[in-house]
Amino acid sequence: MLRFLRHGFGQFDKKHLIGPISLSHFDLLYIHEGLIELETGGRPRFQMKAGESILIYPQTRFEGRSITPSAWASIQHFEFQPAKGLKSPLPSWSDKTNQTEIFQNTKDTEIEEDINRAIELSRFEGSQTSPEIREALLFLILAQLRHPRISRATMTAEQQTLEQARAWALTHFRDSITVEKMAAKAKLSCSHFRACFKKHYDESAGKFLLRNRIDKARELLRETRMPIKQISLETGYANVIPFHQAFRKYTGQTPAHYRRENTLNG
Repeated sequence: MLRFLRHGFGQFDKKHLIGPISLSHFDLLYIHEGLIELETGGRPRFQMKAGESILIYPQTRFEGRSITPSAWASIQHFEFQPAKGLKSPLPSWSDKTNQTEIFQNTKDTEIEEDINRAIELSRFEGSQTSPEIREALLFLILAQLRHPRISRATMTAEQQTLEQARAWALTHFRDSITVEKMAAKAKLSCSHFRACFKKHYDESAGKFLLRNRIDKARELLRETRMPIKQISLETGYANVIPFHQAFRKYTGQTPAHYRRENTLNG
């Protein structure tokens, strides 16, 4: 029913990009430390922190990077094919492609212990019993993740509104998005929105906006010849002076200096 393929574990930093790639098998990615940003199947970018995992179905295009200076993650590659004539305990994972499923609140639980145990087993690739044990352990991990109490498929109305507000902000920076506007979009008071955002994403809403604005500005500086004044407008700054101030505070460089250092000649 489940065939384990291989296991990976390692550290990556902001310069180490994940993908873009799509694979023919399942991938279970678990974040042990740090904060990463992913884009899968064309959906808006989203963040994952330590204790969260994502099941990436076959043929799903994904890419990502670390947001914190470094991040640690493990990944298990496997195939899932129910045996003929047998009813699978996990039928919804047997015949779907091009999608993902995200799981929260798994840190400091039996699931994290099982994932750490899987990492230990990965050191004994030559063992005769290791494949069978690892397949059984992976099946146990998947079954626990599928429990509705920890699946994002059943996230609360509050979590859904936060996700919608984040996705909306990422595509409307030119409209000078503020935390107050995000709170209004989520139909929450500003103070309650700030508290909920910090609780769910381990980052303030203000820092989220600043980080993504500067990331977008860096992308435009590297990949286009757009004037800096226009870039400030595209990232939500009506005046170029506060844009310069925010960019320099966040990166330690002026926009012009960043462009000179990061634009390829030719």
